[in-house]
Amino acid sequence: MAQIISKINLFLLLGLTISIFGCKEDKLIKDTKAGNGGEAEKQWLEDYVSPDLLWGFIDTSGRVLIPPAYDDVRDFKNGFAVANLKGKWGYIDTMGKVIIGFKYLNAFDFNSGKALVQNFDKRFYYINSTGEKEFDCPGNECSSFVNNFAIFKRNEFYGLLDQRGKISTSAQFTHLKPLSDDRFIAALGDNYGVIDSKGNWLLQPQFQRIYPVSDGLIKVKKSNQYFFLDEKGLVQLIGPFDGAGEFCGGHTFVKRKNEYFILGKDGKVSYRGKGIISNGGEGKWIEKIGKNSRFIDFSGASVSSIKFDQAFIFHEGIAGFSQDENWGYLNSDGIVVVPPFLPIIWDCRGARIRFISETGYGYLDKAGKVVIAPKYPEARDFVGGYARISDWTR
Repeated sequence: MAQIISKINLFLLLGLTISIFGCKEDKLIKDTKAGNGGEAEKQWLEDYVSPDLLWGFIDTSGRVLIPPAYDDVRDFKNGFAVANLKGKWGYIDTMGKVIIGFKYLNAFDFNSGKALVQNFDKRFYYINSTGEKEFDCPGNECSSFVNNFAIFKRNEFYGLLDQRGKISTSAQFTHLKPLSDDRFIAALGDNYGVIDSKGNWLLQPQFQRIYPVSDGLIKVKKSNQYFFLDEKGLVQLIGPFDGAGEFCGGHTFVKRKNEYFILGKDGKVSYRGKGIISNGGEGKWIEKIGKNSRFIDFSGASVSSIKFDQAFIFHEGIAGFSQDENWGYLNSDGIVVVPPFLPIIWDCRGARIRFISETGYGYLDKAGKVVIAPKYPEARDFVGGYARISDWTR
């Protein structure tokens, strides 16, 4: 493996990864004052400068499915990918066919059969899969649909929009976020509770924070203490704790008076830690004792003999770990599949591990074998069997 990938030149690494940390999209998009239609579009395109890289897609074997031809692309979702061509956004399918033409100032993923777009008059509205307008965003900010509802913001307050474009819950909350199905984490001031899609309180606003459902339980914070409630939020099951993680595989880690424990949903302790415990992903935990850390299971047994400085959590049975500022990978059986010599790493996604070498980005399989040669100046993780890759413009 070390013979295939040489040590990374730091300056090349910085050049290749300079755009990594700015690639996440905002989920709630601000509306702005209307512009002057065609004139606004003309001015935008006059000032627009195409990037040095063009983007396309490959499959997990490295076969180019859509050659790099777009100024920007986003991951495929529900059969569509948002793509930018010469400053305008539109939609393509997995064969590269243009499904909705390049005519938007901004465009976002399809969810529940609808997508949020913005025209050059800077107005936001929702379209269907044929590109037809469904209805306008009713506030100055809107989100994509999740579980058949979208969140909108009006005058600093949040409400809910249903699939027909009708306001399901008026803008009255200081915070609003999906919890599960048709339930939402909502806040009045700094107090959080849970509402249904009509705005009725299912769990009164009394908490400092409410976390997403994990393993059928809801973690809440109140008076700087953590508790776990049943999924409906009606019954307090375990707590209080000074700190707590999310449940995974029927267990979580908690902290009491600077001591760490792993316990089950019944509140019974399965392991009393010797150091600091944190989530390791996929039913694993990371225990840090002094300068060394290890992966353990819920009983405290070591997953691997490997000790490390830092680690990513397990994803698809693979976790990255560091020793002396170099990174490698091990699998859920505790076997090292890539020795620690890489300067930067990413999670395993779609059974592929993205890595970087002096010749560009490439991909490893779960055994640490190079399956897609490192040759792309920029690349992203696999999502649904497709990965975004780039090439220099010509």
